[in-house]
Amino acid sequence: MVFDGALASCGLLRAPTWVQLEAGRAVAAGGEAAEWLLSTLDAGGEYGRSIAEIGIGINPGAPLTGVIGVDEKALGTAHLAFGTSASFGGANVAAVHIDGILLQPTIELDGEVLMVAGVLAV
Repeated sequence: MVFDGALASCGLLRAPTWVQLEAGRAVAAGGEAAEWLLSTLDAGGEYGRSIAEIGIGINPGAPLTGVIGVDEKALGTAHLAFGTSASFGGANVAAVHIDGILLQPTIELDGEVLMVAGVLAV
């Protein structure tokens, strides 16, 4: 997976950061913010590297600003967060929650294409 829009606490990315996922966890990363991301997630405890949430941006009025609360809603984006999910009903308890923005993603779930290059398919 490649974050190419923004990362929480980092703002807009100048260059992409890739994250390798295995069994719902970040296991490796590379690129502009990789070292910061992994060390921040590790500082969050046992579930810091666990996937906490995914979302699809559908708001045509939300610009990409570097403010993650706005960025994750921008039309044509998706976001994935690591760390705690307990505050909104999930099972992961961590001392961190970091969202990353994907620009123009293609998303498939259980064989159904939901988004192609940032355009909703459903």
